[in-house]
Amino acid sequence: MRLIGISLIAMLWLTACAPAAPAAQPHEISPLPTGEWVFSGSEVALIVFERAGGFAGISEVWRFYKDGRVVKMDKQRKTTIATQLPPEVIEEAAQCIIGEGFMDLADEYMPANPCCDRFTYRLTIVHTKGVKTVTTMDGVDWPPALAKAMRVVNQLISQTTIKG
Repeated sequence: MRLIGISLIAMLWLTACAPAAPAAQPHEISPLPTGEWVFSGSEVALIVFERAGGFAGISEVWRFYKDGRVVKMDKQRKTTIATQLPPEVIEEAAQCIIGEGFMDLADEYMPANPCCDRFTYRLTIVHTKGVKTVTTMDGVDWPPALAKAMRVVNQLISQTTIKG
């Protein structure tokens, strides 16, 4: 019994002294255009979707290109996987998202309390009208245009051969 008591005290002490994990910052992963993006021809990423957080600490970036390429970068596993969808599927998805009013949304939709292993999402749409990025998290009552955009992107992901 004494050994259990000592073990519990040691565990509590170690837990209390452990450095707190840094809070996830929604802007740690930037899908905004960088030098690696080329804005011409088939190299244009029409849709960039980032998902980070959760209990497992997922950190992934999905890029959907005009030529049909889909590239998933898993920052946690340090892997990049590419596949192909028909170009018209990606173009139609982008047009659907834009047509629902995505370009008119606010830049952020965040919960009052961003705790508890929630996912942070950043969705960027690149269009002739410009580039629009919206950041949000689980636990938010999304406006219809954002809810539709999230459904469309998740449908695109489900159509790929990339799993996990």
